[in-house]
Amino acid sequence: MPNTGSAPTQDRIRPKPLEKGHYPTIPENSEVLSLTRANGICYVDYNSVFQDYALDVSEQVAVYSVVNTLIAATDMDKVEISIEGNKEVTFGQNMQLYKFYEWNDSLLAHTKVKKEQKK
Repeated sequence: MPNTGSAPTQDRIRPKPLEKGHYPTIPENSEVLSLTRANGICYVDYNSVFQDYALDVSEQVAVYSVVNTLIAATDMDKVEISIEGNKEVTFGQNMQLYKFYEWNDSLLAHTKVKKEQKK
C-alpha cells in the first residue's frame, strides 16, 4: 500500500535559502499536490508554478534540490516529479521529468569544496 507524504516531508521539499546571499531553488508559490512513496520510489506532483517560474538557478539545481531533499528525508531510492499530474513534462529547456531521478551530489557546494580540498 502506498505511503502518502506527511506535512514535515512536504515542508522539506520547499528548499529555501539557509544563508544570506543564497537563492531559492524552487518558486515559493510551488505547491505539492501529492506525495506518494511506494516500492523505493517517491512520487511528487507539483502545481504548474514549479515549471513556469524562472529562477536564478539552473534546471538541474532546481530538480535535484527536490530529488536530493526527498531522498534524504525518506527511505526512498528514486524520485519521479510530475506537474499537475502530467509526467511527460520538460522542465525548463532540457530536463525531462518523465524518468526516475536518483541522488546526485555533484551539484552540492560542500561536495565541490571537499573535492577541491583533496587535490
